[in-house]
Amino acid sequence: MVPDILSQEEIDALLAALETGEVKIEEETKKQDVKIYDFRRPDKLSKDQLRTIQMIFENFTRSAVTGLSGYLRTAIEINLVSVDQVTYQEYIRSLTEPTFMVIEDVSESANIILEMSLPLVFIIIDKLLGGPGKPISNLRGLTTLEEKLMQRIIDIVNSSLSEAWQPVANWNFQAVRLEYSPSFVQLVPPSDITAVTTMEVKMQEMTGIMTVAIPYVVLEPYVQKLSAQMWFTSIRKIKRDKKKVLNTIKDVMLDVAAVIGETDIPINDLLLLEVGDVIILDRKVKEPIDVEVEGYKLYKAIPGTVGKTRAVKVVGYREDKSIEESMKELGLDINTLDILSEDSEETDEEENEGGKE
Repeated sequence: MVPDILSQEEIDALLAALETGEVKIEEETKKQDVKIYDFRRPDKLSKDQLRTIQMIFENFTRSAVTGLSGYLRTAIEINLVSVDQVTYQEYIRSLTEPTFMVIEDVSESANIILEMSLPLVFIIIDKLLGGPGKPISNLRGLTTLEEKLMQRIIDIVNSSLSEAWQPVANWNFQAVRLEYSPSFVQLVPPSDITAVTTMEVKMQEMTGIMTVAIPYVVLEPYVQKLSAQMWFTSIRKIKRDKKKVLNTIKDVMLDVAAVIGETDIPINDLLLLEVGDVIILDRKVKEPIDVEVEGYKLYKAIPGTVGKTRAVKVVGYREDKSIEESMKELGLDINTLDILSEDSEETDEEENEGGKE
């Protein structure tokens, strides 16, 4: 198809019409959105992938708050500030010197950085040593003893990180070494893109910053899984697997014992005991007794009989420990059990719908 071409006479007529105002030129033109793009630093992660990383770290903050608050016995708040992709050099330059850096091994030949501001670290150490939790004026590197104290904090954080990343990457966060000078840490080339997550940690009236830097080369094998749809699918699969495990162990037999009371007596008195002798226990007659499950004291109960059979009536949980703490002693998480029981019907419905299709 040959395009229409204006002749010279038609062009002259058009110009004359413009001069007389018979033909008006539209003054308003479409506004186009202009986005600045730096070709020296191309983006590697999409907005959807960054959003997935944000959701992962939101789960991490909830888990870490629970673990750290229980261990430090003080209220801790962790707020997610931002998730950005910057060059490794930009990230290193943004850190203060000195700072507390933990080089983490997440898988074979794959390292990331967990960084905490030193004022925050010394607040934690002061709290661990029985102090009120105050920072020091002169920042410095940690002593060997202080590093040992922080090791438990790092383990709690790593456990929460491993759990949060489980739906996407089967990473096991392990601390490799500590560094205090950012310029001495060179995990990847300076121009490599790095996903940096910044969090604000509040403890009492003090505030500190914690960052996690994951080079793109470490994330690259899992980029396809960093989508909201894939992430929610993985979460659902993990819940389904946990539900299957829970259903499997439901019929496992446990040893349950009602402890009427306890006492300490010399071996000589024990050898001299005869029928009819009375042993004074550490519990009153009408006082509730302990009920042990696999050796762990879990319930309070009142002894009695049902017909001709001796029995105990459970009246409550242990007074010195909540049911959550008692369940954890048995290796169970009551929150997980509640979630699984709530999701069981939803999971069954999804499986039934899938079978119909």
